[in-house]
Amino acid sequence: MPTSPAARARRRRAAPSVAAALVGALLGACFSGEALRGEPCLEDAACGPSFACVDGFCGGEPETFTCGDGVEVAIVNIHPNVVLVVDRSGSMADVDPGADGARRWEVLRALVAAIVDRFEPEMNLGLVFFPAADASPNQVERACNADLLPAVELQPMAGAALLAALPALGDDFKPAGAAPIASALEVARDHLVSDVDRQLTKAIVLLSDSAANCSDDAGTLTEKLETLDGDAAALIEEAAAAGIPTFVVGIAVENALTPNDALNPDDPGDARPDNINPFEVFNALAVLGQAPQPGAKRFYEASDADALLDALAALPDATLDCAIPLDPLPDYPALIDVAVAGRTVERRQGASCGDEGYRFTSDALDTIALCGDDCARFQVSGALSITYRCPGSKSGGS
Repeated sequence: MPTSPAARARRRRAAPSVAAALVGALLGACFSGEALRGEPCLEDAACGPSFACVDGFCGGEPETFTCGDGVEVAIVNIHPNVVLVVDRSGSMADVDPGADGARRWEVLRALVAAIVDRFEPEMNLGLVFFPAADASPNQVERACNADLLPAVELQPMAGAALLAALPALGDDFKPAGAAPIASALEVARDHLVSDVDRQLTKAIVLLSDSAANCSDDAGTLTEKLETLDGDAAALIEEAAAAGIPTFVVGIAVENALTPNDALNPDDPGDARPDNINPFEVFNALAVLGQAPQPGAKRFYEASDADALLDALAALPDATLDCAIPLDPLPDYPALIDVAVAGRTVERRQGASCGDEGYRFTSDALDTIALCGDDCARFQVSGALSITYRCPGSKSGGS
């Protein structure tokens, strides 16, 4: 699995925290000679009365504390995380009338290549397909099969992996199946929000020629293929509310009412939703995704790459948050060493941050905030470390 490209806090070993009552007392204490039985030590003088430092623990009875551990934040890059949700249903082998007779799949491949060419150095890209590769043109009961994982996981410099996943039309690849767009959107959204990169800009790009079908609520095969699946719109709206816009890209989308051609429950008809206007459906999705283009056509056309590329170029790089959660919680909050880009930052507890240093943001002592110039240095460098010390240990993690 590729290395995550943003701020990551990781715990080097697990340990339970000391009782909350102890934490309050320890914050104001001078720890030399006050370490309790079972607490770490470097020398006898660090331990309380009658305790010798034996094998690194006062009294020689080790307990487990979050000492010597800490939080590391390393920003590999601060570029947007963008997942492409790509249609490879059967209709993608049809001609796109607006692209000089090119097949829709080839129009899509050209657009993805343009995205890679422009943004590969400055955008982390991933790829989700719909339907799954085992969707079959001859077995309609498998037309709605969906992948459970991304075809290409989010990563920097993902161009080669993306293009390799999009083969040219031929004997070895023929688009097949229906349009389980909701399932693909769910995979894309979950991939974005499950990432620990809470700092990064996130977005979805949906590329399709089809309105969503394959609803989980459908009773018959005909209903599954011939009924619009409202879950796709709901997922796009939920993602936007979570700060993940969806750029909706249409390929040969018709501006006319689709026919009602399902004759009976055993007839899948043309395997696309009946009695809907695809143009209006795509427009609605674009508005719900909170990334529409201006004008009467709110979604983007795959054959007009420049408009989409310009919109994606407006996605901002991350603005790093200077509030850093402490995970795991330190047992001795007064004994943490904070360094930004290798330079130690002093604690300056007060009602608000000043020009430099850090402060705890609440009595819970579970988050620190970098102040002023030190916050700015972190946002430029992306490098911060927090070391947990123990009673009797020296500043700097020794």
